[in-house]
Amino acid sequence: YLNTNLSFIIITSMEDETSLPTRYEVLLQKLYQIPLYRISHDGYDLENMKSLMRHLGLSDVMIPSKCSNVADSVQLTRDDVDPLNNPLNDPLVVHVAGSNGKGSVCQKVAYSLASSNTFKKGVGLFTSPHISCFRERIQVISQCNVVGDESMYLQSETISEEDVHLILQLIFDICETAKIEVVFFEVVTALMFKYFYDHRVVDAIVIEVGLGGRLDATNVIANPTVSIITSIGLEHTKILGNNINSIAKEKGGIIKKGVPVVVGYNVPHEVIEDIAGQMDAPYFRDIDILGKGEEYSGEIDKDYNKQNERLAKAALFLLTKQMNLNIRDINLHLGLNRLPKCRFEEISIGTTKVIFDVAHNPSAIAQLAIKLKKCYPCKNFRVIVGFSGDKDIANCTRILVESVAPPQRIHLVESSTSSRAAKIEQILDACSMLNCSDFLYTKRSVESQTKVALKLALEHDEVLVVCGSFFIMSEARKASGLREARDSEFVTSAI
Repeated sequence: YLNTNLSFIIITSMEDETSLPTRYEVLLQKLYQIPLYRISHDGYDLENMKSLMRHLGLSDVMIPSKCSNVADSVQLTRDDVDPLNNPLNDPLVVHVAGSNGKGSVCQKVAYSLASSNTFKKGVGLFTSPHISCFRERIQVISQCNVVGDESMYLQSETISEEDVHLILQLIFDICETAKIEVVFFEVVTALMFKYFYDHRVVDAIVIEVGLGGRLDATNVIANPTVSIITSIGLEHTKILGNNINSIAKEKGGIIKKGVPVVVGYNVPHEVIEDIAGQMDAPYFRDIDILGKGEEYSGEIDKDYNKQNERLAKAALFLLTKQMNLNIRDINLHLGLNRLPKCRFEEISIGTTKVIFDVAHNPSAIAQLAIKLKKCYPCKNFRVIVGFSGDKDIANCTRILVESVAPPQRIHLVESSTSSRAAKIEQILDACSMLNCSDFLYTKRSVESQTKVALKLALEHDEVLVVCGSFFIMSEARKASGLREARDSEFVTSAI
């Protein structure tokens, strides 16, 4: 569809859920039966992922490029470092890690780069997890023309079912023949690299880290043009460490030798800067590149989107300097205003305003509460929320009750599409204040509670907020009547 306000065209297909399983669906179901991530990283150094990449003919991805070193890039001419004509024919690569904001920053950078006439073949975008359809994870952003309209439009084209099928089958065959043991995200990352390097070749790729950084599957990339670390908070503590500094060291593991790194606001700078120093990697905060500017004020600490905008803008300014591009060639308005699905996404369902936001940790929930009050100061809120079992449910729910809505207006739900979903009983154990809610033991599904909440929000003139786990979003969007590409129940039943 064409969104005239944002000037984006989304190209995807609406699958018929009543049809027999396709080859794409069968392979995707097989993929979902693989463990999501490694429970322990002891002694693991990505050797399985690297082996898979070599078997896929992608060894060059793991070889540092002449253009990846900022010191070297200064010595090269525009023709040498132009992404369309660089020495190793490498695409420009932006590698993004962080606890919060990395998906938003990826979108802003990718859409901004695509607005430049430099990247004729388009900009690849890899993000995770998806909301409604697996193919959302791998997209190509490019310019398109609308007959009779001289305005610039950007189109987002998801990887096709046929390409997913072809590449997944190749990966499964290789893993079986070469006896390579891989987890879910390693397979998906290999799929992305094979697609962007061999099937749908692009001029630039923006890559979001899946989990952590140092041992994340995406970290096989040895030749990024710039690295970005958005923020660092307590998350996945059983894997990444139980304190901020330990987690920072894991995320700082994406920093490559000589490759500049741009860092966000909520980061232990001394830890990340020390890693950058060891790697001879130039270290930048957004203020080092942009100065304070009009938008830099005390309020920015309370607005994730403004933080993400400035961080993306700083990285773009650095990239244009490295690649000898003119920042005026980039339509920053088209890119920086871009938000992924379910990041304070405002949709009207009839006369009811619905906000979808995947805030699922305490800092993100707190930011969501601040923005809700700022955008709707005179409104009451009704909340639908569900969590994954490994999240800090106690603090998340405490913030919701204290800052967003009383328990009577909070609908607790369980995702039917994720084995990691927290049961309502687990949520109640974490927050006894929610025991007085009317929406506990019956009709606990996302679909049923979304319909109930929409009806009550309409009756009481409330803003409905759907937040928490990524896994509840597709069901809530479908129950709200939103039409969009989504995977069939045959696929989601395997998650």
